[in-house]
Amino acid sequence: AFDFDMDRYTKTLDEVLKALPKKDQTLIRLRYFKGFTQSATAEKLGMSQVQVSRKERAVLAIMRKKLTDDYSQSAT
Repeated sequence: AFDFDMDRYTKTLDEVLKALPKKDQTLIRLRYFKGFTQSATAEKLGMSQVQVSRKERAVLAIMRKKLTDDYSQSAT
């Protein structure tokens, strides 16, 4: 059976987010916590929409790897 601890995951997600550079944190917070479009995020951060798209994809990959690594280590 799969045992998922939402409190632990939320804490880990918060830690991973706080470990990012401030601009990356802001990008993720605007996109996923405030619901900004890529275009609105780009305007707020002084970037192009294409730059936001590329940066978002890269930051999400970093976060995914860190979260996966953390979860794998704690599950063993």
